Amino acid sequence: MKVVYGLLALALGLMACNKDEFQTKPQIKVLSATPDVVPIGQALTVSLEFTDKEGDVDDSVTVIRTRINQRDFTKLPFTIKYKIPLFPDKTRGEMDVNMAWSTALTLQNSPLRIPGTNTNEPDTLRLQFSVKDAKGNRSDTITFDKNVIVIR
Repeated sequence: MKVVYGLLALALGLMACNKDEFQTKPQIKVLSATPDVVPIGQALTVSLEFTDKEGDVDDSVTVIRTRINQRDFTKLPFTIKYKIPLFPDKTRGEMDVNMAWSTALTLQNSPLRIPGTNTNEPDTLRLQFSVKDAKGNRSDTITFDKNVIVIR
């Protein structure tokens, strides 16, 4: 009889874990970002995975880009919004965010010079992401776990 109760408790536990796998608020995670070091003129592609109970993640992706160079005293974050193209409703999927070198990565900011040289210092960026679904539900803002280096 103990075995029957044990199996019943295990089955109920598994059903409870899977019951709310997806939430109304979208959930995202960064799968990859390529390249690690972005050469002059090239784009950075960030792949995101999303889940959403209603499957309506088709409003926008917000990227918060912060220049974290040690000598950059401004360190102000810059927010960029990308419209997500309409696609069939999916409760789980992947999307790519393509960030252009001149507009999204360098923001046409003046580069920092390496002291004592005529050479530009690469930008070191911290990137954060969130998505919004058609009903206005916004995911938590997640921070990409690696800094991105942009050659200037």
